[in-house]
Amino acid sequence: MAPSPRADHRAIGQALAATHGPGELREVLALVDDPGEGARRRPAALAVIGRGDDLEPVLLTSGDEAWRPATAGDGSFSALVATWRRLGVAAVPDLRAGTVCGRFRLVWEAPTLAADVARAVDVPVARAVDVSERQVSTDHANLSIAVDGVLVKLLSRLVVDPATALLVRHHLAAVGFEAVPPLLGSVSVTVDGREVLVAVASQELHGAQEGWGWVRRRAENHLRGAEDLEASRSVATALGALLGRFHAAMATPSSVLSAPVRDASETDRARLVEQAEATLAAACRQVPGAPGDLLRAHAGRLRPWLSRLGGPPRSTPMIHGHGDLHVGQVLWVDDAPVLTDLDGDVPDVAQPSAMAPPARDLAALLRSLDHVGWLAAQRRPEVSAASVTRWIRSVRAACRRSYLDTLASCGWGGLLDERLIAPFEVAQLSHELRYATRHLPAWLPVAEAALRAAIDDGGPPEGS
Repeated sequence: MAPSPRADHRAIGQALAATHGPGELREVLALVDDPGEGARRRPAALAVIGRGDDLEPVLLTSGDEAWRPATAGDGSFSALVATWRRLGVAAVPDLRAGTVCGRFRLVWEAPTLAADVARAVDVPVARAVDVSERQVSTDHANLSIAVDGVLVKLLSRLVVDPATALLVRHHLAAVGFEAVPPLLGSVSVTVDGREVLVAVASQELHGAQEGWGWVRRRAENHLRGAEDLEASRSVATALGALLGRFHAAMATPSSVLSAPVRDASETDRARLVEQAEATLAAACRQVPGAPGDLLRAHAGRLRPWLSRLGGPPRSTPMIHGHGDLHVGQVLWVDDAPVLTDLDGDVPDVAQPSAMAPPARDLAALLRSLDHVGWLAAQRRPEVSAASVTRWIRSVRAACRRSYLDTLASCGWGGLLDERLIAPFEVAQLSHELRYATRHLPAWLPVAEAALRAAIDDGGPPEGS
């Protein structure tokens, strides 16, 4: 007989110790799905492990003998969503609503059917045909599973409170920005007096194409002569316009954010430099092999770029941006881009607070276009570096021009401090190398190629 998730905390703790190493079992939420009359129930549980100040959520399932970490397809994510929807219904987006179970808070912000949500915001969604589970994430720091038209994102490390993490999503809803998947719900937990976000549910978008593959195919098709450059430039133009509309929406006052724009203070600018230099220093220590050697050899040339984030004093608008933007954070639905991953993830590159200059997002997006080009080159070694460079420069120029034109057309032409784009790109270079080292070593050659190209050019192209 399978153990009860409500009682067997000891067995759960032992299972987590065996699979996740040392850590303290802090909280457990029982999850029991009801798949229908006569069907066998498989108990599941959502646990939170503590390691010092760090908290990590783990979804577990129970077989006939023992608990083990859940995997897509074993029904545990369906149990999570079923429990979530049943207990967490809230009439309006409000983190004070929902249901508290122990120290867990479950909020379901859309009690209507998924199709009703889709019609309300005019976004195509997956139809609910079964309760199959599949892993869909390209985010290597978190786990995302699709369950019956719902995309569940389980955060890997809990560091932000729900109000902060979901602030951008609620603000965008308030100002009518629709190029994001509808937010359906959140799960949070209170540990040691602080409430942190555990999981977020969004509407899965029907027929959505993942962003890295979408843009990479444009690059590869052009480089092998199967597609003209205009197809790639069209995609880059759409990306720039999406970011421009997003930043304009984030600068628009709402009931959630009454003062969404402020000027950077001297403290803000000093912190931007401090954070960027700390990331560069950490990358120099941590990145192995040839990429690390290249970074360490040229760190002295990169540091002066980072200092530009701090001065001289000037008026620099700051907003709540995306914070971790790249082409993979954009889904393509019927050739239209949709922005994703707006749930409080923060990178370790120049992120001193919840607000930052819009140039940070634009720089990260432009840098990711460089990475697409060098990824395509890696997959097609017969293509010359000169051809790759021409593709990169062309799509970067199209993206940047579209972004600026869109901001101006939305009445926010003065929002961007263009002098910060190149310094933020340099900061992003070291962040990408460090991220690849810690989460995705196979990406290191691509990040190294982008770094080498920037060094050979004397830095990111400030005028493109």
